[in-house]
Parts: sequence; C-alpha cells; structure tokens
Amino acid sequence: MNINLDKISYSYGKNIEVLKNITTSFNFGKTYLLFGKNGVGKSTLANILTGSITPTHGKIEFPEKMTQKNIGYQIQDFYSFPTLKTKEVISFWKKINRLSNIDEEVLKEILDIHSILNKKVKTLSGGEARALSLFLVCLMDKDIFVLDEPFSGLDTKKKEEFSKEIRKIVAQNKLVIIISHEVKGYEELFDYITIINQGEIKQVFETDKKEKDELFSLIKNEVWGE
Repeated sequence: MNINLDKISYSYGKNIEVLKNITTSFNFGKTYLLFGKNGVGKSTLANILTGSITPTHGKIEFPEKMTQKNIGYQIQDFYSFPTLKTKEVISFWKKINRLSNIDEEVLKEILDIHSILNKKVKTLSGGEARALSLFLVCLMDKDIFVLDEPFSGLDTKKKEEFSKEIRKIVAQNKLVIIISHEVKGYEELFDYITIINQGEIKQVFETDKKEKDELFSLIKNEVWGE
C-alpha cells in the first residue's frame, strides 16, 4: 500500500518554479526523510501532500478509501487558539479528534509539555509552539504523518526517545514522512532518504542497503556537491 506522486510541479506565478516533475512513491510501514538545503521545495511538497496547496501540474494517488483527511500534519509553529492555555487546547483537541494509542505521558515528557501547560498559546516561544504542534499531531489516530523539523530543539537523549515513538507508530503499518536537515545519528530511523535539490528529486536512498560512510558521501555529493 502506498501513495503515488505523478509528475507533480508547482510554480509561484509564471516564472518561479518551486517543484519540477516530482514522481515518487511512499510506502506504508516505512519512515521517509525529505532532505535538502533550505528553499529547495521540501515544505512545498509536504503542503501539496497534505492538501494545503494544490499542485500546478500532476496528481497524487492515495490507497482506496484514503484521502488527505487521513494525514496528520505537524507544522513548525502552532498559534491557533491564542487566548487559550496549552492545557485547554490539549483538552479540546482530544475531544474533537479520534486518538491514537501513543503514550501521552511519555510524549509530554519528551517534548517538555508539562512546562507550558499553564501558558497561553500566544505567549509560547517558537520552540514551545513547535513542541505543542508535534504533541497534538501525534495524539491523532491517522494513517499518515508528515512532520516538519520534529527534532528541532530536542537534546540528544530526547531525540532518541522521540525516534522510538516514531518507530512504534510505523510498526502499526503507518507512513511517516519527516522534513529535516538532520540525518546523522538517525540512519536506523529512516527507511528511505529522499534528496531534493532545486525542486527535483535527485536520489532516493534505501538506508539499510548503504553503509553509513557511503550514505553520507552520497548525500554530500547530491546536496552540497562535495
């Protein structure tokens, strides 16, 4: 079971082409990393996947009975319900969404949610808003998760703990797509690394078939031309 992208392109106006003829597949039960420098189209591709924007050309094919409503999308900053306290937002969120079986208390500890429970959303720092966004998305019972820089702001230990939670999600035959500039140290988390450069997919690496040194050498060559 997979999601197929067929010749996806996206342009701003007539002359600024952000994505060029993207054709690829994402398989369920796997974790993907969308990797590349800033401004190469990673977030635009994520926004197309989730239905936030419509591609200029091309189409997305979902498995039968699935749509973009089956996607949980974590944006980097969450400032909805600005006058509510974090704990009130969480309570409301749990009432309006079907919940996953993730361990809520473990996730709160990893993302340090306890420290912001009594803060109003409008007073949260960028890192705190990102943590809240990630927490809320992971509570949802979705088949597909798209996470934008989920490791940002986490120390090494918490990154490892959060990686374990992602593996638990994927083990339920769910699909996780992560946008991140971090790859070293997380080779075992990602099944595939998709290199995006200048709006195009340059390579898709299957991590279990590459030695670490070879993988980093290939990534450097594709992304930075080293």
